[in-house]
Order: sequence, then structure tokens, then C-alpha cells
Amino acid sequence: MGTRADYVTRPREQIAAILAREPRFLSAAEIHGELKRSRARVSLSTVYRTLDRLHEKGEVTSRPDAE
Repeated sequence: MGTRADYVTRPREQIAAILAREPRFLSAAEIHGELKRSRARVSLSTVYRTLDRLHEKGEVTSRPDAE
């Protein structure tokens, strides 16, 4: 059985969908704003945790000058 961090959740799917359709760099705040506009109930801390997890897995990159 996988750890909790391995589970696919609706917020993770929503964040991944935003990242997949947007070719440019997005900050956590921009992703959170997109989620709010679509009426998704995802906290900013969830966005940060998801981005950290994706970064650890090598699925996204980060920018040192980002917020």
C-alpha cells in the first residue's frame, strides 16, 4: 500500500490539469487564483504542497525568483 503522499486526489488532479494546459511558468498564487475562478475549493497551502511534491518527483521545475 502506498503512502498518503502517493494518492491521487481531486485537488492534485485540478492542479495538474492547470499545469498541463498552461505552457508558461505559473506561481502558486496564479494556480490558486485559477482554482478559485473555477470555484474549486483548494487552499493555497495545498497548492504549495502539491508543487513541492511534483518538484521532488521531477515533474515540475521551480524558479528561484518566484514568490
